Amino acid sequence: MIAVIAGTGGQVTVRPVPPNATTAGRRRPGAVDAGAAGATGASVGLAFLLGRPLGPAGMTPLDALQAVEWVTGAVELVDGDRTSDVVLGSVARRPAGLDLALLGVTVEKDGQMATTAAGAGILGHPARALVQAARTAAEGTGGGAPLVAGTVVYVGRLVDVVPLEPGASVVATFNRLGTVAAVADRTTGGRSSAGPEGTPR
Repeated sequence: MIAVIAGTGGQVTVRPVPPNATTAGRRRPGAVDAGAAGATGASVGLAFLLGRPLGPAGMTPLDALQAVEWVTGAVELVDGDRTSDVVLGSVARRPAGLDLALLGVTVEKDGQMATTAAGAGILGHPARALVQAARTAAEGTGGGAPLVAGTVVYVGRLVDVVPLEPGASVVATFNRLGTVAAVADRTTGGRSSAGPEGTPR
């Protein structure tokens, strides 16, 4: 499985899922141990599970959404300029009926409001990032291969990276998609544990 990281402003990269990534299915109810990621900050975005292949040719944002099985909120754990892990939320919904451009998120740090954002912050609409991710992935294969069913595509960043000092917590609350949290471990100098509760449904 691969993770596709589609960034604000059109920057899209495709990289292997980190060994501890929640997108690889290594998750459990409650806290998800991401200490090995060495994260020093967190941002937020949306994660899409593809229910069928997403090819690059003639793809429109509507086509991209029709390939999606579900969408959920996500916290991106950041180490410097790299994504070290993506933690998926516990509430997942089919994109039909969701206005992803207007879907809002509130981010709190240590219980205080840090920032707010909406899905339109990702290329005007998150589905446009899906299209670009498919094209970028195809270019990377050299043969125009589609993203396969079962691929998790994370699109972000909806907000600037929030520093995770030892002991700090970041909580992202998504409209209709629940809450995802990241808490820096005081004993590991910024390494993080992050946790949705349960499994997307």
